[in-house]
Amino acid sequence: MPDQPSLLFIPDISGFTQFVHETELLHSGHIVAELLELLIDADQLGMTVAEIEGDAILFYKHQHVPAVGEVISQAEEMFIRFHTHLKRYETERVCQCGACRTAVDLTLKIIVHAGPIGFIHVKNHHKPYGKEVILVHRLLKNELDSHEYLLLTEGYCGQGGDPGTVPGKPWMKVLTASAAYEEAGEVPFHCIPLQPLHARVPPAAPIVPLPRSAQPVVGELHIGQAPAVVHAALLELANRPQWEPMVKAVKFDQKKVNRLGTQHVCLLDAGALRFKTVRTDAGPGSLVYGEQLLNPGWVMQNSWYYLLDEEGGGARVRLEVHYRHWPLGGWLLAGWYRKATAREVSRHLQLLKAYCERMVG
Repeated sequence: MPDQPSLLFIPDISGFTQFVHETELLHSGHIVAELLELLIDADQLGMTVAEIEGDAILFYKHQHVPAVGEVISQAEEMFIRFHTHLKRYETERVCQCGACRTAVDLTLKIIVHAGPIGFIHVKNHHKPYGKEVILVHRLLKNELDSHEYLLLTEGYCGQGGDPGTVPGKPWMKVLTASAAYEEAGEVPFHCIPLQPLHARVPPAAPIVPLPRSAQPVVGELHIGQAPAVVHAALLELANRPQWEPMVKAVKFDQKKVNRLGTQHVCLLDAGALRFKTVRTDAGPGSLVYGEQLLNPGWVMQNSWYYLLDEEGGGARVRLEVHYRHWPLGGWLLAGWYRKATAREVSRHLQLLKAYCERMVG
């Protein structure tokens, strides 16, 4: 049945501006990739991914058109998961780059159409093609004022049903509109604004800072770079071996931006140290980056906090090492541990200073 209609379904992410800095470009790509994976995992209709198209996904369901109630429920699921993830990311965020700061403002729209499609076959790959595929892509560009909506074409509704008849959706308002395209003429569709679903997005779980010791080991120095530059240098885990010679390599999930809870492993000649990115409270205007050592050995708990403040056109960097001794006999090592840690803090800060001041702004 070559003319049997198929479902075409495109969720599209919008909201990022055109970034020019390398870090922002890299991080925006990581953030969008996480969201696209989330949308694929949220599929409840048994759709096939035809391709990833920048910030959008082309799904299809060959020669099958699900009922309109199922499609609306699918849009609900994707929208709520999408914004739940963004709320959690904002809570866990430590990076101050433009991409990470504006990720919470990203939006999602979904375009749904149905019609007969063909396929292009190239080796082991095949993708839908034809005028219906062209049309569903054209509909991504329209004159709607909203940035978050579900658009259902008449081509889809003629197969899947009238969205106005779907029960049990008190949040839903169905609007009627159309868009004109040179190739297709006037295309009528139904539009369902998705903004009311924000009320169903759960708040992110709060992050509880780790306790700080009363007498941490502290080191301070001035670095001739802005606090934001020093902060970015600290959280880019891939660059750690460039300024800390004891670290031969760093293992971490390179597909994700460093955030609260991110774990990484520093490989040394003497073994491996496991860290987790953490947070502590700081004064207004301060930038903070923290790491908890997960296999501290000599002590029961060990966390390093970098507190960065603007000073004299550069950054005043205060490194605090907070620790707790083992309950039995730990006090015997107290003096030695503080002296050894103080030497390490001083060495570490000098290496960070040299690295940051070599960087081109």
